Amino acid sequence: MNFAKSKALLFQRIEKARASISHTRVPRSAIAKALVVDAILYNRASADPDGNPWSADRAYVWWDAEQRRWTGHDVPDFEGDKPPDYVP
Repeated sequence: MNFAKSKALLFQRIEKARASISHTRVPRSAIAKALVVDAILYNRASADPDGNPWSADRAYVWWDAEQRRWTGHDVPDFEGDKPPDYVP
């Protein structure tokens, strides 16, 4: 699934959730955060091509050269032992 389709599906879920609670004044951003708190779309995107985090406060996974594994605050959504320079 590409990013645009994932984004469209996410906004559909947001609108559905918002419609179901339209009697309250919940901002869209709060609903979006609640929906994606456990559903990071692609955690490998939090690291640059060399496996280093783009930003320290948004680092979900990164390459640990010593352990030869991806490690971090999230479980990789790809094979955890493939290095950043892996080419299929």
